[in-house]
Amino acid sequence: RLIAKKMQLTAEAEELKPFFMKEVGSHFDDFVTNLIEKSASLDNGGCALTTFSVLEGEKNNHRTKDLRAPPEQGKIFTFYYFFLYIFYLLLLSDLLVLYLIRLIMKAHSFVRENVPRVLNSAKEKSSTVPVPTVNQYLYFLFAPTLIYRDSYPSYLEGLLILLILFLGVLILFLTFFAFLHCWLNAFAEMLRFGDRMFYKDWWNSTSYSNYYRTWNVVVHDWLYYYAYKDFLWLFSKRFKSAAMLAVFAVSAIVHEYALAVCLSFFYPVLFVLFMFFGMAFNFIVNDSRKRPIWNVLMWTSLFLGIGVLLCFYSQEWYARQRCPLKNPTFLDYIQPRSWTCQYVF
Repeated sequence: RLIAKKMQLTAEAEELKPFFMKEVGSHFDDFVTNLIEKSASLDNGGCALTTFSVLEGEKNNHRTKDLRAPPEQGKIFTFYYFFLYIFYLLLLSDLLVLYLIRLIMKAHSFVRENVPRVLNSAKEKSSTVPVPTVNQYLYFLFAPTLIYRDSYPSYLEGLLILLILFLGVLILFLTFFAFLHCWLNAFAEMLRFGDRMFYKDWWNSTSYSNYYRTWNVVVHDWLYYYAYKDFLWLFSKRFKSAAMLAVFAVSAIVHEYALAVCLSFFYPVLFVLFMFFGMAFNFIVNDSRKRPIWNVLMWTSLFLGIGVLLCFYSQEWYARQRCPLKNPTFLDYIQPRSWTCQYVF
C-alpha cells in the first residue's frame, strides 16, 4: 500500500508539472515587462529632473521610491515563494523516488538472505524453519543499512571493541610482568642465577628492530645465536636480509603453532601480522629512527595490532561455538569458520 500511494503521488506531481511551468512562464513575462516599463519611466524622469533643484529632485525621487516600493517588493516576494514552492515539490518527489529505491534494495536483501536458509531447511527436512520475526523485519526497515541480518551489533558492542584495544595492551603488560619479570626472576633467585638481563627498556624503543632486541632478551639471544647466525652462514654474509627473513618466519610459525594448540583451531592472523607487517616495520622503522615521534608510532601500532588479534581470534572462537560441525575434517580445522557462519554477531 505504501508503494502504491507513493507511485500515485509521483504520478500526480508529474501531471502538475505543465501547469506550474505555464504559471512560471506567465509570471516571468510580466516581470520582464514591468522592468522594461520602469526603465523607460526612469529615463524620462531623468530629463525632467534637470529643471528642478537638487533638493527637489531628491525629494521627488524618495517619494517616487516610497510609492513604488511596495508593489515591486510584493511581486518579487511572490515570484520567490512560487519558485521555492516548486523547488520543495520537486525535492519531495525526488525523495519519494529515492525512498522507493531504498525499499526495493531492502526487500532484495531480505529475500536474498532468507530464501537460501528456508530452502536449505526444507532440503534437510528440518522441523524448524528459520523465518525472521516481524520485529526483526521492522527493525531492518528503519535501520540505516541495506544488508539484512537477524541481529546487529549495538553501540555497546562497539564500545566493547574499543575497550578490547586497551584490554589487549593490558594483557601485554600482565604477560610481560608475570613471565619475563616474576617467573624468570623467581627461578633465578632460587637457583642463584646471576644474569638477570631478561629484558631491557623496550618501552623506550623508537624502532621496531630495537623493540625486538629488548622485549624478550632470552628468546632473542637464542634466535640470534642458533637461527640468525646459522642462516647467515647458510645464505652467506652478503644476504643478511634473507637470514633475517628466515628468522622472522621461524618465529611467526612457532607463535602461530602455540596459538593453534591452545585455541584448537588454525587462524593465521598472528602469522600474517608478524610475518608481513612486523617484518616490514623492522626494515622501515629501523635504528636510524631516534625522534620521540617514532616511539609514539610504535606504541600506537602495538595498540592496534594486539586489538586486531583479540578481535579476530575471539570472532573465530565464537563462530566455532555457534556453528559446530558434526564430523569435522582436517580441512575444517584450518578453514576459518567465521567466514561462513551466519550467526557470528
